[in-house]
Amino acid sequence: MNFFVTEGKIVYDYSKLIGYKEAAKNLAKESEMEFPKTDMEYLQKRIDIRSDILLGKIDEAILKINKIDEEILIMNRELNFDLQL
Repeated sequence: MNFFVTEGKIVYDYSKLIGYKEAAKNLAKESEMEFPKTDMEYLQKRIDIRSDILLGKIDEAILKINKIDEEILIMNRELNFDLQL
């Protein structure tokens, strides 16, 4: 595998992870990688949750988190506690 392809994939994955949707989309296009619609939808949900948290809309964020994964806040009590603070 070409070093630049590997490096591009790392930057692409990181962009998705931190919510830089447009950057990830452009990197995928430039690198001729797929950017599945499901990834785009999931990424948008994460961006929306982060926005809610930053705006202080914690109850809305919790509802959105539970729609994605009902057990995540049950299994990760520290995260649930941090959100409630």
